[in-house]
Amino acid sequence: MTEPRAVELDGDRYSELLGFICKGRQDPETFLRALWNASQTADDIADGDDAPGAMALLIDQMMDALSSPFYQQNTDALRSVIATATANWLQSSRWEMAGDNHRRMYAWVWRESLDSAAIAVAYIIGGMEHATAARARIADDLYTGDQAEPFEGWKR
Repeated sequence: MTEPRAVELDGDRYSELLGFICKGRQDPETFLRALWNASQTADDIADGDDAPGAMALLIDQMMDALSSPFYQQNTDALRSVIATATANWLQSSRWEMAGDNHRRMYAWVWRESLDSAAIAVAYIIGGMEHATAARARIADDLYTGDQAEPFEGWKR
């Protein structure tokens, strides 16, 4: 096994998207990056791709996210969003290998529930209009075109 890794949202595509969602504010962007890293490590562990030390890395990443100034200032608004996204992800893990496409389709969509945290951040920063624009931008940037993960063949 390899060393555990911290997945970073690198590249112009992600930096530009986070800049848009967070309106250039560093604290919310730092929070979203930490949450993203934790979600990727958790996914690796759930998929059996975890390296020694991955659980410790996950705990460190969650501590980074939950101790960030932005999260601390907006705990009440963000806690239920993250809990809901986590519950959706856990159900997705149960259904991802289901034999019927109906359950697999829901599992595939629920895997992306954590983007709700980014939309909540956009709402906190800029209200409903900005949250709606962020939802559209996330959908266009991450779930369409060449970068989108195709449903066909997912987890088969």
